[in-house]
Amino acid sequence: MEAIGSGLVILFDGHHIKHSNLADLKEGSPISIENLVVHVLAKGNTYNLKERKFFAAEPHHQSH
Repeated sequence: MEAIGSGLVILFDGHHIKHSNLADLKEGSPISIENLVVHVLAKGNTYNLKERKFFAAEPHHQSH
């Protein structure tokens, strides 16, 4: 997938979570999650979902 537009994409990868209290949470209770991986993609960054790999965008060179 590729991030497009003027904002950014935040990708949460829970594949390697070891502990979480999400199933037992009561409203207003704090969340605990161990080993959650977070990726922040700016415009042009890509992420291969199948391989779980991040790729930075190629820098744009301006000619003067």
